[in-house]
Order: sequence, then C-alpha cells, then structure tokens
Amino acid sequence: MSEMMNTGVWWDMDTCPFPKGFDRYQVRQSIESALENHLPLTSSAIGDVPFTMSAIGDLSRIPEADLEAILSTGFFTKHVTDGSSTSVLMRDMYAWAQNHPPPARVILISDHEDDDFVESRFFESLIAAEYEIIRAYRKLPLVSPNYASSTLTWDDSLLSSVFSSLALK
Repeated sequence: MSEMMNTGVWWDMDTCPFPKGFDRYQVRQSIESALENHLPLTSSAIGDVPFTMSAIGDLSRIPEADLEAILSTGFFTKHVTDGSSTSVLMRDMYAWAQNHPPPARVILISDHEDDDFVESRFFESLIAAEYEIIRAYRKLPLVSPNYASSTLTWDDSLLSSVFSSLALK
C-alpha cells in the first residue's frame, strides 16, 4: 500500500481573501474534500495522516464574520502586519517541514510575488528534500514557477471544484 502524504496548507488572507459569494464556513471543508478527492495519497485530520491549515494575515483587516468562520472551522491563525507575511509564511512552512518529513505536500495560497521564496532558495530546499509544492494564486502568473508541481487559481470555482482544475506542469 502507498504511504499517505502529510499536507500543509498556508493561506495568505491579505492577498487571497474569501471569494465573493462563497460560504465562508465551507472554505476548509471544500479544500479538504478537494485534496482528498483530487490529490493522491492525502488524508484529512480525521484520517490517518495530519492535515494542517494555517490562515495568515492582518487579522484586524479581516471582516468579523470572515474571521469568525476561519476560527470556527479549525484553521490555525496568525496575525501579521504589512510586509511581514512572506517571512512568516516561510518560517511557518519551514517549522512544519521539520516535523513532517517527505513524502509531504506544501500548498501555498498567496498572491505575493515569488521573489522572496526564490531568492532565499526556500522552495528549492524543499524540492531537494522531495516535498511536493503546489501554488495557488488569485490570478495565475504568465509563467508557472519552476518549483511548483502544480498551480491553480483561488476563487469560487477553486473552492467548489477545487483541485479538479489543477494545471499540472
């Protein structure tokens, strides 16, 4: 039998807010269902392998109803101020990777430029260690990042049929 993959998801709420018209209480469930149905060797927190989801952003800017939904559906949250989310994302992903050796999958939902991740060789080090990296953007870049095994868009269609639209490279 194949080994299950640990999966960590980091959601940058500042650059990828809740899609308009989507039930904010269904975001986590939609992502979990999509991962279970469309990505091989994934298990949710109720399965055999830990499934971690973190929502990072300036929590003072998140509408109260959105924040309530995030907190009530089991996301880990972290408050960051302007300009610090990329470094916080990298630190959190690094700490997670230290506790979840491959095979494992890192999913980053963020519209931040990839320069900081590339210049620091952060994703390169994860790839060398054999982590799978999936990137989600509000708008797909013209050129998919070399480090990502898959790229996708973060919008209402993502959350309703989530990873069925993976654009595999």
